[in-house]
Amino acid sequence: MTLKSKLDFRYLETMAAGDPKTIKTLLEGLRSELRDDLPRARLLLQAKDWAGLERFCHHFKSTLSFSGHAALVAANESLWKIAKQQGKSSTDTDALLKKMEQYANLVTQEVNRLLKNS
Repeated sequence: MTLKSKLDFRYLETMAAGDPKTIKTLLEGLRSELRDDLPRARLLLQAKDWAGLERFCHHFKSTLSFSGHAALVAANESLWKIAKQQGKSSTDTDALLKKMEQYANLVTQEVNRLLKNS
């Protein structure tokens, strides 16, 4: 099964070995983690819990590898590096997280479309 999408879901398809049921399960998991887990990053950032944010971003890398959205993956990587430096960066972390939230919303919309059509 090949997903018809504006996002690059090749990694997800490879991990699912092209099996439609597995693809659906992975898409549902991606949607769930974007919806349920990403808001935690905002709480960690507001609390300036750099160690917690570093762990979150590191864990989220594996989730985002399925997203097919390179800019979302890159934003998470940037936030992870800032968290590793305990926030010592000239980068606006709030703006970076807002980008992640916007990108995640786009991915979620696309995943919803794919699941609706599956």
